[in-house]
Amino acid sequence: MHCTFFLSIVTAALAGVAGHVQQRIRSGAVKARGVNLGSWLVTEHFMMPQSPIYQNVSADLQPLGEYVVTTALGRAVADPLFKAHRSSWITENDIKEIASFGLNTVRVPVGWWIYEDPNDSDWQAYSPGGIQYLDALINDWALKYNVAVLVGMHGAKGSQNGEGHSAPQLPGESHFTDDADNVYTTMQSAKFIMSRYQSSVAFLGLEMLNEPTITPGRVYNIDRTKLIIYYTNLYSKLRAICSSCIIMLSPLLNEQYESFGNQWANVLPTGSNNWIDWHKYLIWGFENWSMKDIINTGTQWIANDITLWQSRRSAPIFVGEWSLAAAEGILGELKNGTNLNTYANRALAAMKEAKAGWTYWSWKVNATDWRSYGWNMQALLRAGVIDLKNA
Repeated sequence: MHCTFFLSIVTAALAGVAGHVQQRIRSGAVKARGVNLGSWLVTEHFMMPQSPIYQNVSADLQPLGEYVVTTALGRAVADPLFKAHRSSWITENDIKEIASFGLNTVRVPVGWWIYEDPNDSDWQAYSPGGIQYLDALINDWALKYNVAVLVGMHGAKGSQNGEGHSAPQLPGESHFTDDADNVYTTMQSAKFIMSRYQSSVAFLGLEMLNEPTITPGRVYNIDRTKLIIYYTNLYSKLRAICSSCIIMLSPLLNEQYESFGNQWANVLPTGSNNWIDWHKYLIWGFENWSMKDIINTGTQWIANDITLWQSRRSAPIFVGEWSLAAAEGILGELKNGTNLNTYANRALAAMKEAKAGWTYWSWKVNATDWRSYGWNMQALLRAGVIDLKNA
């Protein structure tokens, strides 16, 4: 009796492994088609301005990221607020709904502080406990609903871009590569994630860093050479942990174009499980474009750039972030349902060119104005604006 029960458990487990979409994405049999779980384990004020987290934080500090917000509140106040947010922002029902629309992947931003290193104390500036929610996602919900999970290092210690979504200690400044401890601590967090989940059926892989940026005119920027050294050193450590997991590299944010391919395509060894992450938004730098130009010229430009890269290089492109959000000047035109549907169809057609696939930014926001609508894939899918039948 006990033997029969044990065999049934093993058989069920093996069936789950064999049938899970994660393996087919890794093998290249299917592309990733998914969505980001933004503002969950790394909060972003613009996506959840009504959250109780911000009620007792001054308006000038609210957009500056988790470190600043937590410091302003104090851990005693912040911890229960972040716990309530993490418990409710993304739940099993969200993953169920994501799968019901035919999406097969979620990309999950995390910060270096998700690893609560017992030999370090710096992470204690942030509210703890995020790892339990990532555990539930990877080992329960995503397994149950056949969704692959790609984890992204959204916040490096010291910050790789100075933006609020990397939770910098000094907003507007990037000190990730200034200090060897920043690099070491971030690598330890990445290794922790890979080691923890490398045998989990739903775990697709890890992005080593999100949107590293060198901003012209800033005094404090990351160092390009040190960034590449970080990538190559971390890659070898991660690949030693998991030989088949996806490992993804993000070029500098302003170099995510085919014309910079020679600088980034060969940083990692050639391999189908080594992906390049591009983020493609038709917002910043497109403020003076008309809606017609965005729909026709903008989306085609993205498609052409991806196609040219794929024709010249073996490293698969993954568009980790894109959306239907638009610059302020054309928001009114987006209220025209025909424009929005056409934009969605053209953008999806462009994303199809990415060899590895894509994830939309983001699953949900808690604001309802037109500035926010394009960031809200849940609302766009429910309204039928995004139709994935031909994606």
